[in-house]
Amino acid sequence: MQNSGKTTVNWALTMACWSAIGSGCLLSGVACNKMESAARQADRTVEEQLEKSRVDLETGGTKGKTDSFASLTKAAGEAGASSSAKVRAKSALAQEEFNRAARQLPVLNARTLQIEQTLWDLRQAGSQVQGTQHTGAAYALQEPKEALAKLEEDRATITKNVDKAKTDAQTLQTDLDKRKAEIDALTADRKAAQTESDSLEEKSSAVKGEESVKLFGQASEARIKAGTLAAQIESKSAALLPIQKLVAIARQQQQFWDNAAKDAPGAAQQLDERKAQLESGWQDTLAQVQATTELAKKIAAKIILPGGDAEHPNAGANLVKMVQENEKQRGEIAKLLIDSAKHAGEASTAAKQLYTELQARIGEAKNPGAPELVPMKGMLGVYDGIQYALQEGNAQNALADLYAGQVVEMQHRKQNLDALGKTLLASGLTLPPEFAVADVAKVIEDAVKGYKDAEKSLEPVATATQNGDNLQITKNAARVGLLHAHLGRFQLTRDEEAKTAFKLDQVQAKEANIDLPPTLRQTLE
Repeated sequence: MQNSGKTTVNWALTMACWSAIGSGCLLSGVACNKMESAARQADRTVEEQLEKSRVDLETGGTKGKTDSFASLTKAAGEAGASSSAKVRAKSALAQEEFNRAARQLPVLNARTLQIEQTLWDLRQAGSQVQGTQHTGAAYALQEPKEALAKLEEDRATITKNVDKAKTDAQTLQTDLDKRKAEIDALTADRKAAQTESDSLEEKSSAVKGEESVKLFGQASEARIKAGTLAAQIESKSAALLPIQKLVAIARQQQQFWDNAAKDAPGAAQQLDERKAQLESGWQDTLAQVQATTELAKKIAAKIILPGGDAEHPNAGANLVKMVQENEKQRGEIAKLLIDSAKHAGEASTAAKQLYTELQARIGEAKNPGAPELVPMKGMLGVYDGIQYALQEGNAQNALADLYAGQVVEMQHRKQNLDALGKTLLASGLTLPPEFAVADVAKVIEDAVKGYKDAEKSLEPVATATQNGDNLQITKNAARVGLLHAHLGRFQLTRDEEAKTAFKLDQVQAKEANIDLPPTLRQTLE
């Protein structure tokens, strides 16, 4: 999480001075500027880089985003910074890495759907090849009544699938809209809390004595509230990703079955086209019987075997190209998510260290009722490390989802290409080596590890003993993340332990009145 403006500077100044003099008293920002310890200089560098990152991002464009990310990276790499500065820098970098990965996912998912469409094209071509292999004696002697009847059976199945896809998309969209509305409300509350904090802090700077301390304490409380709301926004925003993905898949499934676009016809339209072909091409079929083998080779060369040129590649060449592009982009996304989890973990470690330091300072105070201890006690609620562990677990879950999606893509691709290979073999043809699908076992292993890492990060958050409404929200978000990780691991491995953990966490979620997305309300058998 990031604080902004004057709040951020004062926070870093307080902690740097506190560490430098080795006592429980708090010095003013002026005194700190005079001391300029090594830690303070490092904190100043962090603040400058975080501010530069913000300015660069507002500049916009590719260069602005690149420079902003570079500044965040530099801020997070400042080894001599105080614990509070490390928390802010590491967490900010982790969030930006997560956001960068999330921004690439729609492109990756869209290309995956294009791969599915291309596999459909190859299957269609394979069906044509297979049709030529069966000399069609029955077709040469009688009308294609059975084929037409089969098409009508397929039409009934397609109609059911269209209805289901529409219902699924609407249900998921309703849930998504509800969650977005909740995030918008939290964002407004956070902005109000931050504005209140800044206002109180300015008033505190303008007065002295107990009134200044009182106002500063109120500012800290408002800042804590803003930080807590930011954590809620962050966790709820992360929870949108799987739902958004499911909405996109449901929409794509609907188009897969029913799409009137000529450049990407749905299954229903292709069925109609096939029916028209059967009815109008009856006489042509009789002539095709004379050259079935040659026709099979032509179809394979035109559509299946990678060919064409750079501007007009065929389906086979498109498949190879898109798979390679997906592998490259998936690697980039994986690195971002791995780094995001790493930096969020470092932020959590730094927050716990700062939490320990704060407790020690408070314990060392000679006067437990000293007014300067009020903001310090308030800071304990911000730097307990829980929200950053949640951030780490969310990144690990996203990484596991990335690999799980790759598993599905690879398995489906292998299934289709294996079937296509058998069809071509009957005509004396073989699949090209570019179509080979790598061993999916390693990817499954990576996905399972990702879910287990997420479980390890989120379990302490979900079962934390701290109380309070704000902490409960964080704990609930962790419980949702745990459910997601258990379900993902079970779907990959059918592990009974994962299923049991999923069911137990469903019970915990119900007791905590957590509103779960549809995917996490299912019953595992």
